[in-house]
This record gives sequence, C-alpha cells and structure tokens, in this order.
Amino acid sequence: MKRENNKYLWRFLILSISFSFLIRLIFLLQIPMIETDGVFYATLGRRLISTCPWEGIDAYWPPFYPFLIGVFSFIFKDLEFSGRIVSAVLGSLLLLPAFFLIREIFQEKVARLSVILMVFHPRLMMFSQEVLSEITYTCLVVAGIFTALVGFQRRKLQFFFFSGLIFGLSYLTRPEGFLIYILLSLWILCFCGFIWRMEKIKISRGLRFAVFSAGFLIFAFPYLLFVRKELGYWSISEKSGYNFYVSFSSEYEKYGLAPPVVQTSHQESREVAIKSDKTNFKPFSFIRAHPWVVGKKAMRNILHIVLDKIPSSLTYNFTLIMLSGIFLKRRKIPYKKEEIFLLSFIILGILGYSLFIVFNRFFTFLIPILVAWTSVGFFEWERVVGKRWNKLIFLFLLIPSIFYFSYKPMSREYDLEHKKAGIWLKTNVEESSVIMSRKPYAAFYSGNLIASIPDVSYETLVNYAKERKADYLIIDERYIPRTRPRLAFLLDGYLIPKELKMVYQAKHKNKKIIIYKWLL
Repeated sequence: MKRENNKYLWRFLILSISFSFLIRLIFLLQIPMIETDGVFYATLGRRLISTCPWEGIDAYWPPFYPFLIGVFSFIFKDLEFSGRIVSAVLGSLLLLPAFFLIREIFQEKVARLSVILMVFHPRLMMFSQEVLSEITYTCLVVAGIFTALVGFQRRKLQFFFFSGLIFGLSYLTRPEGFLIYILLSLWILCFCGFIWRMEKIKISRGLRFAVFSAGFLIFAFPYLLFVRKELGYWSISEKSGYNFYVSFSSEYEKYGLAPPVVQTSHQESREVAIKSDKTNFKPFSFIRAHPWVVGKKAMRNILHIVLDKIPSSLTYNFTLIMLSGIFLKRRKIPYKKEEIFLLSFIILGILGYSLFIVFNRFFTFLIPILVAWTSVGFFEWERVVGKRWNKLIFLFLLIPSIFYFSYKPMSREYDLEHKKAGIWLKTNVEESSVIMSRKPYAAFYSGNLIASIPDVSYETLVNYAKERKADYLIIDERYIPRTRPRLAFLLDGYLIPKELKMVYQAKHKNKKIIIYKWLL
C-alpha cells in the first residue's frame, strides 16, 4: 500500500513539474528581449565556459547563475535563451524541495495544494522565464531549508553538511545567501533546543556547526577571497556596499561622505571598466556613525515590506487566506513548532532588506513558505464555509492570478529600440567596439563591449569616454531625459558637438534613439 501511494505521489510530482515547465516554456518564448541584469549574467556565463574562465568571475555579480547559463549555452548556443531555460528548469524543479519541506512540517494534502498553487503562481511563473537569478536562488534556499530541517529532525551530520553546500551555492547566486548562513548558524548554536530535543543528541552543537560551515565554505570561501582581492577590503560582495549607498545616497551627500563620481564598473565590460578608483562605502561605519538615520529608514522600509512588498509578492488575493492560515485557531492542520523555523526566514527577509531599496523580486524566495500557509488557510476555510464553497473561493482567487500573469508580459513595454540599434551595430561596426549607453542592450545584441553613461555634464562625459576608449554613444528618449538630463540636448540631433558624429537614428513607438560615433 505504501509503495502504491509512493507511485501515485511521484506521478503527481512528475506531472506537476512537467506541466510547470511546459507553461513556463510557452510564455518565455514570447519575451522579445533580455532583462538589464540578464545582460551581465549572460556575458559572464559566456566567459566562465571560455578558455579563460577566471574572466567570468566578478565581485559584483555572483558566479553560480552565470555558470549555469554558460553550461546550458553548450546545448542551445544562445545565451539569452539559455538563461531563460535555466530559470524555467529550476523554477519547475523548485516544486520538489518545496513539496517535501511543506509535507515535513504540515501534511501531504497541504504540500499537494501548495504545489498546484506554485505551478500557477504569477510571480514564480514570471521569474521562471527571466534571465535573472531570483528563481535559482529560491530553489536553492528551499532545498537548503529542507535539508537543514531533516538534519535537525534526524540528527544526522551529513544533512548539515549538504545544507551548507546548498547554502554556499545560494550565496554564489545572490550575496544575501550569506545572511541565511548566519541564520542557520544561530539555529544550530543557540535556538534548536526550543524546537527539537537536542539533549538526546550525542553530537555537540559545535560539531554540527563545524560540519555545516565546512559545507558552506567549500563554495563560499574562494569567492570571499576573490572579493577581498578585488575590492581591497573584506565584504560579502561589491553589490551589498553599492546598494547600501544607493539606498542612503542623499544621507551620504548630506554628511559629505558621497564620492565625487560613483564608480559604475559593475555596469561595464571587464575590458572597459577602470577599477583603480573603487569606492568603499563603509556601510558598517555609516551605521555606527548615524544609527538614528539608518534606524528611521529601516523602520519605514519594514512597514513597506510587511504592508506592501510581501503581500504583493504572494499576490493580494491570497494574502487574506495566508493570514488566516497563520493566525486563525486551526483544527484541521494542527500547529507545529517547526513553523517557527519557517517564520525565521520570513523575519530574515524583512530585516535583511530593510536597509536597501526594496523590490518585489527580492522576496521571491519567501513565496513557497507563504504559499504553504496559504494552503493551510484554504483547508481551515473549508471547515468554516464547506467544501463546495471553498472550491469556488479557491478558483475565484486562482483564476485572476493566471490572467494577471498572462496579461502582464503582453502589456509590458520593452525597450525594442535598443535591440534594433544593437542589431544595426552588429552588421555596421567593427568587433569589440566600446558602446556607451544608459542600458546595455545594444552592446549585448551587437556582441560588443559595454560602457555606462554616468550622471555627469557633457564635458565630463567626453573625458569619461576617453578613459574607456569608447567608440559609440547611444542617446535614447526613454531614459536619458529622465536619468541623465544634462545630456538630453543630444536628442535634438542638430546641435551636434564636434566630438560626435551621428551614424544612426530610429524610432520605436515614438521613442527616439540615436547612435553617435566618438571622434576622439
């Protein structure tokens, strides 16, 4: 009987994963161009599988997701499509660790319903087709949480080691994975006794921590050393310090701590970037010097995350059900202490991102956990309203999510004028040209080198272009007037400075784009 149940269980999981991949594949084929961050992930992926793989390792962009793109590009021969397939595959495989994690803490029926919800969840579907690292990170985090949970429950050292390995890879996918390593370390050393009867365990907490850390550091420590060498100081990533500065840039300027020109080498090709003037924004020093300023912004961000970002990530129509699954008096699905373990990751996400500018995609890794409580809420509502009405409520909430996802990609406005400019560059300029642009799309589609456009005057831009030996400058109507207003006069196309020559001009949906050749 047990073998028969396992057969049906695996049939359900395989069908769910297959269907999940199929619908993600259908939608990803409709996306006309790559995402901004995806340009850098894909470019680094190509280098990681080249004869000089060390050129694909970057202190700002973690290497694991680019590495997967590079590996898949052996099969598909297209970096953009390879990045999307990686996301689709891992977004579908996410169902496996999520199912077993939710079953371990709740019940199998809760896990099955959660899998169905995740197959159709609009955010998970969206990030499972984009050239972004969020869904890869989510899959690794959920797998790591499940492995750690089994380690706590079965008291086996090998599970802590494998959990460390998985979280090491999550850190190499997104730098905030290091915070999860800290959280798990606290659980191992301090808090595990609140949930699991650790006095019966013969293995010491110190040994468990050492095994877990060994697994984590196998992947993480070489990258930490690389970041230290690149930046000249210890940091988990160049991205963490830069994003902290962006979040508190007005405060840095107010206290006279802002650099004259913020280095944007992470938005440029390695051959172009000048890294000698890397800025150490010293976030910990800033926090110690201005704790009240940081605390006020963190509290505002925490409220914003709790009241908006997390509900909108889960989707608002499921949030009420999710809250009832957590806070209502439960009879069908009894409470378990392990739910505190899951809740700690929600708290980590809230606190960890409170010091940065927050976007919905940052909270993707919490969706499987939130979906678990949403499923619990559905079963508790069934007790209140009855099975028939509960099914109607379920469909009423699920169908709008599917339509939302179907409509959103079609309604999104893509920067296709940049892609068309890139295609023109590919056939009309020499290889390895340096393309300066507010966005990296044209350089990517032309196979050339990327240089950013800093927020400076035209005179300073000329010197910037000379430093980077730039060949072409792209001025577009979509971004330049809003983000680089001192350069908006170049959209006129008539008063052209002597350093520039117009070589291309086009429009897409009334958005003008001009390519100038530098005459330096």
